[in-house]
Amino acid sequence: MADAIKAPELLNNPHNPSDKADVCSFGLMAFGLFHNENYIERSQEAVIVMLRRYREDRNNNERLDHLIKVK
Repeated sequence: MADAIKAPELLNNPHNPSDKADVCSFGLMAFGLFHNENYIERSQEAVIVMLRRYREDRNNNERLDHLIKVK
């Protein structure tokens, strides 16, 4: 699995995954599909920057955006 779609805890401890890791990976894949972004080969740091920009963008303010932006 590409590091960009791994949950942060999997990079630190790949031997003890939780269900939350699956949810995180699914969310990142869905984000890429909805926004037509090819981020699979990017570093995790680059993906975090991309997500931070998205969360701070006031133009993305639809109902789905509110769900994605929940912290």
